[in-house]
Parts: sequence; structure tokens; C-alpha cells
Amino acid sequence: MKTFVGNFRVPLLVFAGGRDKNRNCCLLTTLKSMQTTANELEKPMELVIYPNAEHNFIKGGAYRADDADDAWRHTTDALQQYLH
Repeated sequence: MKTFVGNFRVPLLVFAGGRDKNRNCCLLTTLKSMQTTANELEKPMELVIYPNAEHNFIKGGAYRADDADDAWRHTTDALQQYLH
């Protein structure tokens, strides 16, 4: 994980569905480990967890309007922060 996170060159904003089990690619344990490592390496990373969301909650079959709206707000806030 340290090698992977150590290669981050831009701020990272990660949205996670608390119920995401899609192909074991986006498990909370992995993402939390990534966040911990980013903190240790002083890499800018924000992890936002949506407890009741599944994979692809922003669009598609698992869409959750409130969570998607919140994720888009986080995205625009992050862009404003880093692009000004």
C-alpha cells in the first residue's frame, strides 16, 4: 500500500459505498488502509463513505439520489479548492 499511495501526485477524493462488494475491488477495509497510508505519507486524500450505498451509487442500477448529490457537492468543492 505504501508504494501505491506513495505514487499519488494529485489530491485524491474517494467515494465509497459502505455495502460495496463489487468484485472485491472497492472494499472499505482496502480504502481505509489507503486513507491511513495517505495520512502517514502526508498525501492529500479524502475518503467519503456512504454507509448504505453499493457500487456505482452515483449512476446505474444502485443509484442513490441523496448520496449522489452529496458526492457531486464534494467534487465541486474539491475542484474549487484545488483549482483556485
